Amino acid sequence: MKKFPKKNWSRLTLSVCLSAALSGCYQGPDPQKFFGSATEASLEIYFGGGEQVFTTPIEQTSDPELIRRYSSFIGPDKTKAYTCGYDGRIVFTKDDVGYDVNFNLDPSCRHFAYIIGDALYCRTITDEGLDYITEKITEASEKI
Repeated sequence: MKKFPKKNWSRLTLSVCLSAALSGCYQGPDPQKFFGSATEASLEIYFGGGEQVFTTPIEQTSDPELIRRYSSFIGPDKTKAYTCGYDGRIVFTKDDVGYDVNFNLDPSCRHFAYIIGDALYCRTITDEGLDYITEKITEASEKI
C-alpha cells in the first residue's frame, strides 16, 4: 500500500490552487475515455483529516469496471476554478502514470479538479458520484 506524506498533499493543493488562480479551468478530454479506458490501470481514493490526511486509501482497485464507474462520477460540465480546498482525491493510475483527481463535496464548492499535462481541468461531480463517495467515506469512518 502506498503512503502519501502530508507535505506532498500540501504541495499538490498549492499547485492546483495556483494553477486555478492563474489560468482557470478547461473542459478537457472526456474523463470516461481518458481514465476509464486503460488496459493497465488502478485506482485509490483518499479522504481524511488531522494527522492522517490522505495517507491511507479508503478504497483501492484494479477492477476495470469499478475504475470506469469512478471515472463516470466526473460530470460532463466544466466548473469555475474554485479556491475552497479539497476533501480528498482519487488517484487514477493509467499506463504507469498517476493522475490526482481532487474533490470537494461541500454543496457550495462541489467539484473535481485535476491536471493533465500542463492544463487544469475542473468538472462537476455527478449525483451518483457524490452518493457513492459519501458512502465510502462513511464506511471508512465507522471502521476507525
